[in-house]
Amino acid sequence: MKIFVIVPSKSYWYLNYLLSSLREQIIRPYVVILVIKNCGIKAVKNACSSYTVPCLIAKQDRGSLTTGCNISKREAKGIIIILFTDDVIAPKG
Repeated sequence: MKIFVIVPSKSYWYLNYLLSSLREQIIRPYVVILVIKNCGIKAVKNACSSYTVPCLIAKQDRGSLTTGCNISKREAKGIIIILFTDDVIAPKG
């Protein structure tokens, strides 16, 4: 089962908590799609490389949260698509 997690983000500060919680899931995401705006790609790549969760990073140059969601939905081709914000910690399970 392919589970895609979509995360629009303006900051990488909370991504470590989110990625850590996704790594602990019984059924792990196939890929986490991070749509970043106004933050450094290098810092986001470093956060992603610290965890065993596969990440795809897309840059958002303009627009709102909805624009970020639409960018990521184009990449998500899974059976289940979950939308998180960057400050969410997924519950255990």
